[in-house]
Amino acid sequence: MITLARMTDIKEIVDLFQVAKVEMLKANIRQWNQSYPNYDLIKQDIADNCCYKLVVKGRIVCVATFIERGDGCWLKRLATVSDCTKCGYASQIYHYLEELAIAKKIGYSYSATHHSNHKMQQFFLKHGFMRGEGYIEKARSNYGLFYVFYKELEVETDE
Repeated sequence: MITLARMTDIKEIVDLFQVAKVEMLKANIRQWNQSYPNYDLIKQDIADNCCYKLVVKGRIVCVATFIERGDGCWLKRLATVSDCTKCGYASQIYHYLEELAIAKKIGYSYSATHHSNHKMQQFFLKHGFMRGEGYIEKARSNYGLFYVFYKELEVETDE
């Protein structure tokens, strides 16, 4: 079941992210670090009602932040528990959020990922995203290039 995360979920979500960070380091993915994503950011995502969780048998197995901005929505901080990475949970939560965006008549879906995160790049391409321009974050310039991914959603117009 996919629902908005609640403050009572924060410890489980923080723990999920901590394990994901370790797994990313093992795979030489330099996207996240010990200070990102952090407790305060996750708490803010929950407070802003933009952190979604996928629960299976009482356990949070996947989370994603879904932020509406202008004519689009941004998918951020998508992570799956390490023993369920091949179960399709990231796809399930993405499809749910895409349908939510379409229902709200949001025209575009965006995300970004680090150049070393080939797994996430493949995820976006598999789900119909196009790779856009690369950029370097000023605050993390030593991390190198990030890529923006975008997808035009099939939104019915009122015309």
